Amino acid sequence: MTEEQPEKKKASRFGSIAAQTGSLKIGGKSKQESSSSLSPVAHVPLIPQSMPIDPHEPRKQQTAYIPISLQKWLRVRAPLEERDISDIVTEALIAYRERVEREESQE
Repeated sequence: MTEEQPEKKKASRFGSIAAQTGSLKIGGKSKQESSSSLSPVAHVPLIPQSMPIDPHEPRKQQTAYIPISLQKWLRVRAPLEERDISDIVTEALIAYRERVEREESQE
């Protein structure tokens, strides 16, 4: 008695977050949206002109643990702004560094 094992399906690999923006999962139900129905998001850069990020500066991976709700928001928001998550995090860290340095200089 030889039973054939059902063929296991390989999990499909998804592309970048930007490639996934056409499908949103809301409340356990998938909702398909065409990219043309998404309204453009205004982007106001937080990086001051005095400290631009050098696009040629080497990057290094850094793992940071953030709340799940913030991670989900960021994964949806980044492609809506057509930005990389790393760029958004870098922008936020530069703004934080400037605030800390400003507070330290006032002491």
